[in-house]
Amino acid sequence: MKLKINSILLLYVAITLFAFGCRSGSKIESNSNIKFAAISAHRGGPLVGLPENALETLKNTSKTVAGIMIEIDVLPTLDSVLVLMHDKKLDRTTSLTGYLQDYTLEEVKKGVLMDSQNTPTSFKVPTLKEVFAWVKDENTFLSIDVKDKTTFRQVVDLIREYKIVDKAEIITYSLRDAELVHDYDSEINISVSIGSLTVLEKLFDSEVNISKVAAFTGLTIKDTLFYQKLREQGIVVTLGTMGNLDNRARVRGFELFHDWSKLGIDRFATDNYIEVYQALSKK
Repeated sequence: MKLKINSILLLYVAITLFAFGCRSGSKIESNSNIKFAAISAHRGGPLVGLPENALETLKNTSKTVAGIMIEIDVLPTLDSVLVLMHDKKLDRTTSLTGYLQDYTLEEVKKGVLMDSQNTPTSFKVPTLKEVFAWVKDENTFLSIDVKDKTTFRQVVDLIREYKIVDKAEIITYSLRDAELVHDYDSEINISVSIGSLTVLEKLFDSEVNISKVAAFTGLTIKDTLFYQKLREQGIVVTLGTMGNLDNRARVRGFELFHDWSKLGIDRFATDNYIEVYQALSKK
């Protein structure tokens, strides 16, 4: 009789664990180690001679810091091909003039990218497909800013096509946009702008898959309790240091990043990825 009861109990435990495992596999467990990327290189990590939007720049950033996240911007050409481009106009970053939406991909490829010193390079504007094909076998992650006239669905479909779900996150600037991405594909990693506890509570009340969320907490340092609440839920805390905080570190020393990380910040989105990496590497 005792053996029979024990067998029933074991069966019950097995069924319970199986059911929990099914739920956690779809809602709780992370699909990659993307969460461990401590630095996000803003606009790909451009340097002198290595311009924004260039695949060659992304390759250099990846080679310089293993396991880094690289932020890229995406816009469509006249013939609806997604390419790397931050500005709607081509004047600042390429040898061409006018709006990207007025150029076909073939026409865009006739121009070259300009570096931060406004010096022409030999590099061409890459397509998003070219970038995805490259990153697939790299120890590198992408944070994708989906710009005007590009849809989340287009980008998600390409992420699926190139099998890089574990290598990419999509940037959203509102909870509504995060829900749009989730509704289309709940396994896609999402960066969500969360600047207050009010927005955090709304996130918890939504259907968004929390295990896929990284919180972009803005460009200023928040209370450590706020970061703690995010981390308690397994949410990566990202601080944007582009601008003010990067400038502060340049004046006072990049050791500030080491101090900021102790506040509960997991990832820094920065224009100075090399200096930040060197600072965080120091014990």
